[in-house]
Amino acid sequence: MMNFKYAFYRYALTIVGSVSLLFYANANQPSSAKKATVDAFSQCERLGRGTNYSNLLYRGGHFGVSVYSNDNWDKETERKEFELMKEIGLKHVRICVGPFGFAGPGPEYTISKDFYDRVDWTINTALACGLAVIINQHEYNVMAEDPIGLKEEFLVTWKQMAEHYKDFPDNVYFEILNEPHGKLTPDLWNQFFSEALKVIRASNPDRTVLIGPGTWNNIESIPYLKLPEDDRNIIVEFHYYYPFKFTHQGTEWAEGSDAWVGTKWTGSDAEKKAVTDDFKVVIDWAKLHNRPLYLGEFGAFFKGDMESRIRWYKFIIGHSESNNIAWAPWDLMGPYFGIFNESAMSWIEPLKSALFPSSK
Repeated sequence: MMNFKYAFYRYALTIVGSVSLLFYANANQPSSAKKATVDAFSQCERLGRGTNYSNLLYRGGHFGVSVYSNDNWDKETERKEFELMKEIGLKHVRICVGPFGFAGPGPEYTISKDFYDRVDWTINTALACGLAVIINQHEYNVMAEDPIGLKEEFLVTWKQMAEHYKDFPDNVYFEILNEPHGKLTPDLWNQFFSEALKVIRASNPDRTVLIGPGTWNNIESIPYLKLPEDDRNIIVEFHYYYPFKFTHQGTEWAEGSDAWVGTKWTGSDAEKKAVTDDFKVVIDWAKLHNRPLYLGEFGAFFKGDMESRIRWYKFIIGHSESNNIAWAPWDLMGPYFGIFNESAMSWIEPLKSALFPSSK
């Protein structure tokens, strides 16, 4: 989830040429034993509707809040949450993990057994409930502060995680890093994810990987994303929180946000056009480069009025699905952007019915 500075630059869209879709195959196996080609578009369709399972195993917490940890691990509650996700028609969960706090000293940076015990149980439970899983490396804030200093740990921990999960089924996806920003500039990010992807491919040649642009996975940075043309098993991720003064009214982390409380989203033609114009940037880019799209985060803070939130969520979801974009809000089960009452273990009406009218 973003640290949310409302200061994104509008970059000029400069894209050269279109790229034909190449199919990825495991060349290390004899031709008679080659696996079926993994199609990123089919894998993206498989994700469909989902949600984030936020901030799993951050030592010391994330934004000062330890949402999930070994200390507050309630397996039965967690299992029930996954069952409820499945009941309303969700197909996947994006699990956000923080491995750095569970890695030993360099150069080995050995990830502890506690980390895998916790994350493995969560992944296996989600899979058993019929949900696909995205393993999202969520150490984006520290990476933004010192990308060069943390590069080796970033690559070595990914090597370990990739090897650990290499035999998991193909409905487990890897996301290289959430929202690169700060000193991890778009150009530097191109270098970092390229190296991480090579590390992952050494043990997971057929794993579907998600990669988003720099500057917080923001759509304005999509023209600067340079994916390897010979690797077609990649889904392109972006995040969307516009208009920011609506989605972040009253948040604790956005400076001046208390003054925005009361901002509405009426669904006017102008408001809808602003959204579709924003999406057009990434949709056009994806068509040009023949890449599937995933909206990995979006949301409207709970201090916004219910009617505006419903209108905004429905429009974002509808526009995404009409353009074959898989999606996951931040996050349906959480207290800030969610539609779930954790104390009652039930969905908040009318948000749930508005977003999932055909669900149980």
